[in-house]
Amino acid sequence: DDANTMNKIEEIMQVKLFNRTKNRKIHITARTSLRIHREPYLQSPVVGKIPNGQYVNVYPNNSYDEFVKVQYENLEGWASKKYLSK
Repeated sequence: DDANTMNKIEEIMQVKLFNRTKNRKIHITARTSLRIHREPYLQSPVVGKIPNGQYVNVYPNNSYDEFVKVQYENLEGWASKKYLSK
């Protein structure tokens, strides 16, 4: 249906946005903190948390499904794209 089609289009556009990002600072929009995972899936161990409102470096061309590889201070791992914005 039309809603599913629009959701797919938005998802594709979001992936393209993050894949174009080249070591840019991206803003965290999570309510409290953003969990950073060792691997790009929710069941992967959490290696740390980044407070809301901070900015993270996004690695170019390191995007997998709903995750993108990020770096914050000495913490590196995978974050959910839905809690990041330009």
